[in-house]
Amino acid sequence: NNTYTLTYAAVANGTVSGTTGQTVNYGGSGSAVTAVPNTGYQFVNWSDGGTANPRTDVNVTASLSVTANFANNTYTLTYTAGPNGTVSGLTGQTVNYGGSGSAVTAVPNTGYQFVNWSDGSTANPRTDGNVKASLSVTANFGNGSLAAWTAVDIGSPGRAGTVTSLGGSLKVSGAGNISGTADNFYFVYQILTANGEIRARLNLNGGPVANARAGVMIRESLTTRAKCQFVGLDGANGYKSSIRTSAGGSTTVASSGTGTAPNIWVRVVRYGDRVTTYKSSNGTTWTQITATNVSMAVKIYLGLAVASGSTTALNTAVFDNLMVVH
Repeated sequence: NNTYTLTYAAVANGTVSGTTGQTVNYGGSGSAVTAVPNTGYQFVNWSDGGTANPRTDVNVTASLSVTANFANNTYTLTYTAGPNGTVSGLTGQTVNYGGSGSAVTAVPNTGYQFVNWSDGSTANPRTDGNVKASLSVTANFGNGSLAAWTAVDIGSPGRAGTVTSLGGSLKVSGAGNISGTADNFYFVYQILTANGEIRARLNLNGGPVANARAGVMIRESLTTRAKCQFVGLDGANGYKSSIRTSAGGSTTVASSGTGTAPNIWVRVVRYGDRVTTYKSSNGTTWTQITATNVSMAVKIYLGLAVASGSTTALNTAVFDNLMVVH
């Protein structure tokens, strides 16, 4: 029989496994060989255009010499902006394995500040290096400017509440109670006319009693007996979610463990008649506390709620990383 040689080789960035030099009779078949890319590379094709991998040459009638070609793995980096800001720089990038992207910057609108990226990073500008996977992140923005908020004492808390801007955060003090069939507390709010949510990180500066409250709330009206949903902390850093589903109705309270400052985040979401509360230790991964159907007017109020559990003392909390989605 006539015999032929099959030769398989690899260019840079990979190897060939199997018998790379084979002798085959006329009309016979070789054995399988596999192009194996180095880390960060991928097999493209053989030099004769073949893309089979593993490759087995059959019905051999001539000698053959082919080379395996490899190319860098590439990944996409995608950067977008959430409400109340933009992203500058190249928002869609293609990067080789192990390479670096170019810098992007989260730019808040007037009256807002950058909070974080959706993967928890607070770098701004941000440059992703040593890339080994595709990435898609969103810039989150919050508002610590008093110009965006209105403040009022709900009901008769006993002492007037106060709010102070600390740049990127709001310091809120209030007396009274959030409980029972009517609330008396200090409320720093914005108006919501559709689906939306509010989230914040908070620190307590000393609630005088265990039934003190500080957190975020949505509320159908500014009256003391209004339907509402609250989620926040008591004076012992215990998570509390409370809801009143009918005007003047009783308040249902759910507890959900304790938080450790400063890693205490709370969030309340309205979607149709569904109101959901959450907690988080990082502002990125959220754990649901409650989900309740409560019918409210189209126009409602959402904001920061603080009560001391007392008509004579104030409870104080500092809210930062504020984000309102209208």
